[in-house]
Amino acid sequence: MNNPIIFPKAKIWLDDGILYWKILNDDIEFVLGDTSVQIYIEAMRKLTGDQAFPLIIDARDVKGTYSIEAAKLFANSPIIKEVRLSEAFVTNSINSRLLIASYVRIFDSQTPFLIVDSLEEAITYSNEIKRTYNASN
Repeated sequence: MNNPIIFPKAKIWLDDGILYWKILNDDIEFVLGDTSVQIYIEAMRKLTGDQAFPLIIDARDVKGTYSIEAAKLFANSPIIKEVRLSEAFVTNSINSRLLIASYVRIFDSQTPFLIVDSLEEAITYSNEIKRTYNASN
């Protein structure tokens, strides 16, 4: 893990050609807002130097939800579109799985994605995306 950027409710880092975003929240009342998402996006830009990487979003054991504004920002940010090749969501609850599936269907149906139960599955998927991307460039 190279130089992680740590926030009260998130940790973002780049490791072995994969960008990671670990969401740290156990407050059921928490709503992730667009201000926080913008800060996280800037951290991703700082780590990637505007290069594109597969993104793993680790949402295991996360409670709460996100605002519509935050979802739109994350899906449509020009910065995110530059630095994200794909998204692999790691979750261990049906509620999170449904929330993520709704996000993808409503806000970001163009980015390749996978929803998985384990970090290992997400890493395998991300490495496949990297190989495909590198072979075509």
